[in-house]
Amino acid sequence: MKTLYFTLAISSIVMLGGCVAKKTEPASEAKVEYFVFVASDLPSDAKSSVGSEVNKLIATANAGEVIHVIATPIHDPVSSFTVPAGSHQRRIRQPDIRSHLERIGRFLREPRAEAQRSIGRYQIDPLAIARTIQSLKRTPAPARIILVGNPIYDDQKQAGWSMTNAVVPSDASLGSEFCPFSSSADFPPGTDIRWLTSSPDWGQNENHRAAVTRFYQLYFQKHHGRLSRMTNDSAAAFASVDGGDLLATPTADPDESPFVGMVSVLQNSTQARAQRQSSQIPVAQSPTLITSASSAEVEQMIQQAQANTDKIFLAINWVTVGQGGEQCDIDLWIGSRGSTEELNYRHLETPFGRLYRDIRAAGTIEGNADEFLSWECAEISHNRLEDLTVWLDVYWTNQPVRVRVVVVWNGQIQELFTDLNASRGDEASHHLNRTASDAWTRLNLTALFPDEFGTD
Repeated sequence: MKTLYFTLAISSIVMLGGCVAKKTEPASEAKVEYFVFVASDLPSDAKSSVGSEVNKLIATANAGEVIHVIATPIHDPVSSFTVPAGSHQRRIRQPDIRSHLERIGRFLREPRAEAQRSIGRYQIDPLAIARTIQSLKRTPAPARIILVGNPIYDDQKQAGWSMTNAVVPSDASLGSEFCPFSSSADFPPGTDIRWLTSSPDWGQNENHRAAVTRFYQLYFQKHHGRLSRMTNDSAAAFASVDGGDLLATPTADPDESPFVGMVSVLQNSTQARAQRQSSQIPVAQSPTLITSASSAEVEQMIQQAQANTDKIFLAINWVTVGQGGEQCDIDLWIGSRGSTEELNYRHLETPFGRLYRDIRAAGTIEGNADEFLSWECAEISHNRLEDLTVWLDVYWTNQPVRVRVVVVWNGQIQELFTDLNASRGDEASHHLNRTASDAWTRLNLTALFPDEFGTD
């Protein structure tokens, strides 16, 4: 029976394939924590190679290291476990490890999922990686991240920043609040990132691949990570960081203008620089740039919400009370009666509404209500205010916070101020038990309209 159970544990990872050489305890070296992000809609052969590498990783990892497997683009954790001591065979015989292998095997054997209509194929959602790492990380060891999917960013919620059609964001975009890549969370110190591409010929051509790779290097570097490999070789992606060819560390282009937007990269870098002015695509001209709406666009949404009583508009901004709290992050979580989904930074679009920005720094609560350059905004596609459940989550802070909330409903604008005294943020970890955490505050929006709803 033990032999049969052992065989089942192995078969749960193969389609996984591949053999692992017999060995005893792996040689001791500096420990890391592994995060393997896998695009859910990858074809079966790509998933199979990932399974084989995870199987090898269990054999070669140091005892005590942690391995996480995450399904993308929604960043749904598949499995997280600590590697036990002993040989590979001894490790995979342990009931806890068998359970995790079976869970990973089920995920990898699942029929290829259809990509959501709003995103391209084999997407990773790189904007959410750091936050996912923060929510899952168990140890102080440096993170080693393996991304398995398409590097070409293509999300219709950020259509103006799509990397299809041989374009990439300019270097200057990484310093602009309008670029979604500029406001991502930071990675833990020492984070090493490898990207296992879905095919060797991803992108439009070699120039496009080189430009996208360089941009991601700059992006991860800005947020304290290092992209060390971009490869379609699964063994190289999972190999020790000391082996094989590593990407050279890039620097931002000193000759580039402060232009913010997408740049064509069909030519090589010298040709592209000479023609840069004719190949730039301003963000303002990019289609349906939902989550980077400008102040004027938000003001227009407010006016439309006032005129269209079939919709609700909400916006929040905040300041910290004290010094050093500029990086405070407050998040809107909005539910609607009858819907199983919730609108938040993880789900920017639901059947009942859209979140137009996920702001991650303190701004200002002064001035007119239409000055929404750095406000987090949401539009609800119905007018049933009483059906909404609205929460504020202090994702991160080191100071008390004062929040201003603006609501447009039934042609009226109302606002409220609320003080959040959370000692620190919870990184949304209490979203299933909100009343037990001081990081979560529920808003009573109907109280803003006493003539229609009465007073409590």
